[in-house]
Amino acid sequence: MEESIYESSVQLAVFHGHEDRVLSATFSPDGSQIFTSTSEGTARLWDTQGNLLALFGGHEGYVKSAIFSPDGSQIVTAGGYGVTPLWDTQGNLIAVFRGHKDSITSATFSPDGRQILTASWDGTIELWDTQGDLVATWRGPENFVHSATFSPDGRQILIASDFGTAWLWDTEGNLIAVFPGHESFINTASFSPDGRQILTASRDGFARLWDTRGNLLTVFRGRESIVTHASFSPDGRQILAGGWNGSAWLWDTQGNLIAVFPGHRSSVTSVIFSPDGHQILTAGQDGTPRLWDTQGNLLALLRGHGYGINSVSFSPDGRYILTASEDRTARLWDVPAALATQSE
Repeated sequence: MEESIYESSVQLAVFHGHEDRVLSATFSPDGSQIFTSTSEGTARLWDTQGNLLALFGGHEGYVKSAIFSPDGSQIVTAGGYGVTPLWDTQGNLIAVFRGHKDSITSATFSPDGRQILTASWDGTIELWDTQGDLVATWRGPENFVHSATFSPDGRQILIASDFGTAWLWDTEGNLIAVFPGHESFINTASFSPDGRQILTASRDGFARLWDTRGNLLTVFRGRESIVTHASFSPDGRQILAGGWNGSAWLWDTQGNLIAVFPGHRSSVTSVIFSPDGHQILTAGQDGTPRLWDTQGNLLALLRGHGYGINSVSFSPDGRYILTASEDRTARLWDVPAALATQSE
């Protein structure tokens, strides 16, 4: 009876119908829609009640991720075999970006929504307009580009590789700075909210904070564990990271440890801040997302998934949590209800 009450009050919707693993799930910018992508080569658009709005098929291989444009009117999907489609929210194909000769590792919109940046295992990065025309292309100094992302002002591009190095370029293709030193695969590389600092995290067990000239500012050690993910707090003053040992850690930008978030029985795959920075969400291969305060106190467990979690996100207003899982579902959770239920 308690589990039934918990699910009905906390778990608002379950997004069924996927035929394979759900690799990512994301909110539209206004929070009214949800987009899921899968390893079966399809993607789906839903409302927040769990009703299917549109099916996006025809992908060549898995769909690793999907990103809404800043205004929410378009969606770019990234995955296998060198092709990146652009869609409207009715499921109509707008443009196809062809050029890469290997799997797409990331695709993202510029902050103004006018351009799209793609990166590939073939070692190239390509910049496109939304009509499908190639604006610029360049090759990274090494093969296997893991990710590429715009700076907050859209003037710079941060690239991470499978060989432990990241690079900063301008959008004309000029190299600005190199971030060396990691001894293994860089899992994540991101800009601070103000664009003045860069955070890299690696399987070598370290996260590193840099300025945009390539100067190393702080090193964060993942407590004898591979660092799977790292991100800035919304105000840019704190660093959050997760590891393969089932824990996550919170530091200030000077490298002082603030809190530890233990308890996952296997690798932590996602760690994120709530939009207001007051809460932290961790998830991993044990299938149970956990909500914490920034002092390391456990606030809620989200029970329902049968297998590991591939991605988590907060709604723009922070009231809801979206999870995507190996169990072929995505789920929508109510944060205030989860906090109330856990305290009972």
